[in-house]
Amino acid sequence: MNLQPYNSRLEKFFNEVAVIQHYQRLSANVAKQMIASLQARDRDLAGLASEARKLLGSSHELFFFQNPYTGHIFPPTRTQG
Repeated sequence: MNLQPYNSRLEKFFNEVAVIQHYQRLSANVAKQMIASLQARDRDLAGLASEARKLLGSSHELFFFQNPYTGHIFPPTRTQG
């Protein structure tokens, strides 16, 4: 019995599983870094005076991001069209 076709399929399957595991570890590391960054920013903001915290908390621009692919502001503003 020739096992070569089965072995090649099994090897391909293991390679695909390895890629999935790699992406899972990568996304877990990125999530941990993002959480650590947000926690550090929260600690920095907690150290500000209450007037500065009110100003930063009421600014809607804190919740807008620039799309790296198009350069547009997200969420789009009314003036952007």
